[in-house]
Amino acid sequence: MPKGVEVQVLSHPPAMIEQLFSQKLTEPENGLGGLEMRRGLDLELALQLINKSWESEIYASCPNDADKRFKDLGSLEEWLSRERQVYPLVDEQSQDLGGIIWHGPKPFPKAEFGPQAAQDTFAIRLYKGYRGRGLAEPFMKNCLWDYVTTVVENGRAGYFHGIWLSSRLDRKGAQVLFRRFGYQEIGRDSEEVFMLLSPEKIRQIIGGA
Repeated sequence: MPKGVEVQVLSHPPAMIEQLFSQKLTEPENGLGGLEMRRGLDLELALQLINKSWESEIYASCPNDADKRFKDLGSLEEWLSRERQVYPLVDEQSQDLGGIIWHGPKPFPKAEFGPQAAQDTFAIRLYKGYRGRGLAEPFMKNCLWDYVTTVVENGRAGYFHGIWLSSRLDRKGAQVLFRRFGYQEIGRDSEEVFMLLSPEKIRQIIGGA
């Protein structure tokens, strides 16, 4: 189980993923180098999230964090009301927020790319001092495992058909990471690349953890 996250797995999850969960639970290492992965935000972490959204590198690539999503506590509360599952990555000693990942239901926004079954989205942020430490992929893998578990627990397994993301065209390093993780490009417009993590690839990732 990912360190710092308590998860109750259904006793009889769908057969498609039952073996994957039981395999993951036998693995004690989370690959996060002593950092703690949590589910949800408290007030201190929420305030750090708001402040760190103004970091120059974060603002340059994700200005909506500071300008809209995490502008203040009211904006953050409204954003969380959209069923976002937030995973903070926290330094156990200092309680410093090292990064966040979020998943949640959100319709794919680009009809011109054709019908997309995936109706869940994903995003990741790593803050100053935590980038370049090889944290992104294990963080993504641990969060993916936990999110799919919650999808099953909430009775959404029959409606879960993969995860999509969008990435600005100039974030080429991020796109390399996403492709390496298993996302495939399904289209792009003048500003963003849109990528999909299929259910088959999700099973491979979780099963190979």
